Amino acid sequence: MAAPQRFETRSCTARLEALRRRALRAVDEVDRKAAIDQANRFLQQLEETGAITAAERLMFGRDWVRAFARDHIRNLGDEGAAEADRWRFFLIEH
Repeated sequence: MAAPQRFETRSCTARLEALRRRALRAVDEVDRKAAIDQANRFLQQLEETGAITAAERLMFGRDWVRAFARDHIRNLGDEGAAEADRWRFFLIEH
């Protein structure tokens, strides 16, 4: 088995943060979904290379989507109530 690939924590965090900001700036659902999917693929890549465990991938993914949902709901304002309700699910402790 190959040794786990080492990733610089700051660069991984910065990449996830950049993807979150990209998703928040998205002008439509297609762009938003693309950024979310890219963050998910990045976390999967980290797991596949042994940089993080499956449990860590789930934890980081959960934290990422909660941060996104919180900020996205805030950005929607009153006129985005229906979409905000969809995202509130991710803020519930499961």
